[in-house]
Amino acid sequence: DIHPLCSFHVLTPFPGSFSPYWESISFLPPSPQNYIFSSAFSFILSLALTVIAPIAFDVKIPEHPETYWGGLIILIAVSLSIASIIGLAVKDTANTSMFSILLFLPSIMLSGIMFPVDLLPKPFEIAGKLFPAAWGYRLMLESTFIGHTLWPLIVIFLAAVVLCCILLKKSELDNHSIVIGALGYTV
Repeated sequence: DIHPLCSFHVLTPFPGSFSPYWESISFLPPSPQNYIFSSAFSFILSLALTVIAPIAFDVKIPEHPETYWGGLIILIAVSLSIASIIGLAVKDTANTSMFSILLFLPSIMLSGIMFPVDLLPKPFEIAGKLFPAAWGYRLMLESTFIGHTLWPLIVIFLAAVVLCCILLKKSELDNHSIVIGALGYTV
C-alpha cells in the first residue's frame, strides 16, 4: 500500500505522438526505521569506542556511566534531529553533506570535545554554546542530569521536531506542484 501523499501523477509525452498522457509515479517516504537504525548505529559505535579507547589510548572510563550513556543518547537524538532538518531542507544530495559539515564541524571544534574551551577566545566560547555538542559534552561529564545543561538540548530537539514537521508539510505540498522537465507541464 502506497501512502497517498507519496504518489503523484505526471504528464509525459506519449511515444510517437504530440499529445501528453498521465503516468503514475510512486515513491516511499523515509521510514522511522532509518532514524532508529542511525541512532542504534551511533550508539553501538560509541560503545565500541568506549571499550577500545582505554586499551588503545590509555583513556579513562567514564566515572558516571549512567549519565554518560544517558547524555550520549540525548546528544545522538538531538544531532539526528538537526541532521533531519538538513536532509529535508537541502534538496541536492551533494549539498546535504556540505551543509552537514558546515554545521557539525564548528559544533565539535567549539564544544570542548577536541580541546578545552578555555583555550578559545571569548567570542568563540560563546558561539560554541549555540551548538548541541557543547551541551551534550557537558551533560556526559556530569554526575547527574542538571537542568541548566539538559534544557538547551531539550529546546533544540523540540525546535528541530517542529521545524521537521513544517518542512515535511512543505515537501508534501511541493510534491503536488511538480514541474515536469522541458515540457513545462505542471501537476
